[in-house]
Amino acid sequence: MLVGMTMRHTHTHTHTRIHSGSAADCVASTEQYIANLPENLDTRQRLSRNGYLLDIWKGDLAIKVQTEQLPTDINEHKAQLISCLLEYDDVVRMALSVHEQTTTAASLFKSHMSVDELTSNRRKMVRYINEVIKRLLGAGESDKAREMTHAKANLLEREGQLQQRYLDATQRKPEKVKFLVRVLRSFFSCAASCGFDIPGCYVRHRMA
Repeated sequence: MLVGMTMRHTHTHTHTRIHSGSAADCVASTEQYIANLPENLDTRQRLSRNGYLLDIWKGDLAIKVQTEQLPTDINEHKAQLISCLLEYDDVVRMALSVHEQTTTAASLFKSHMSVDELTSNRRKMVRYINEVIKRLLGAGESDKAREMTHAKANLLEREGQLQQRYLDATQRKPEKVKFLVRVLRSFFSCAASCGFDIPGCYVRHRMA
């Protein structure tokens, strides 16, 4: 599919003699000139070698494409989850300095880990935070302990929401979606995705 394909318009300094003729003739002449620029000739030859029909340059095309919306990617989910889990360091540092902190989120949550490993390490982090809160209470710093408890609860809630959202997405039946892609042969630098009735705009048509 020819979305995002680039054909360059080269600006040259030339002396042009104006001939009388219709506006359509002028447009056709300009398009022919652009089409025959060396870089555009090379582009067409390259596309042809890769299986594209040369008929696509005979006129603008409207291509109907049907695809399925896939569930949320596991790597995307893990990235969101890790971003949330790393904030546990901020919770700890409400009471301890960086040098005093013996367990860090940055050391527990890595991108190569599975979701189960991340969840297991989150339990370790929460246990560590609970120990810090207990020490604060023993030292009479109840306000700071209460603040840390509230921040910890907020992160646990956010993590639960992320996990539930991912679970819902994986169980949802893939949705068929139909797109209309209009390929403008004259301006390959901007292939438009649009509806027939809305020139230049993008619309998506759900299939029955």
